[in-house]
Amino acid sequence: MLKSIFVLLLFFGTAIAAEPTLYKYTDPDGVTHYSQTKIDDRYEAIKPPPVSVVPSQLKTQPNPKTQSQDEAETLSPKELLKSFKLTKPKPEENLWGTGLTVTASVHVEAPLFEIYDVQYVLDGKAKPANNRATQKFTDVFRGEHKIYGQLVEKGSNRVIKKTKEVTFYIHQHSKK
Repeated sequence: MLKSIFVLLLFFGTAIAAEPTLYKYTDPDGVTHYSQTKIDDRYEAIKPPPVSVVPSQLKTQPNPKTQSQDEAETLSPKELLKSFKLTKPKPEENLWGTGLTVTASVHVEAPLFEIYDVQYVLDGKAKPANNRATQKFTDVFRGEHKIYGQLVEKGSNRVIKKTKEVTFYIHQHSKK
């Protein structure tokens, strides 16, 4: 047993004490080449620089991409409600050749979906509320239309906040 320990200590002692030998050569073009063996007489033995270890540090500043998400999680629902707005269709937008379909969307912070659903009201008719920020409407015919979105409380369907009402226009190509 003692003999095994001695052999191990001898092995590790020589491994630690023996620094690897590196060879360096710089060619006429200025490119430096390194090798662990001396390839030819152009290579000179060099002493490798000591290995530096830099301990990792905790980030003191959050990543900018996640900062807004972290801020959204710390804001109160009242503050989050301020960002709720209709993003599509745009006010006074003219839509051509839609095939009688319109896609509406709102900007809503993700934490609000835990408490609220989004409901769209197109031309005075409310669609069923759901937990998606985008909804597709079919059979939206030529002419002027008004739409807005609203946040409704899950369970009670009580309206919490409405977006501004937007007027948009559907145009269809005439048949010849």
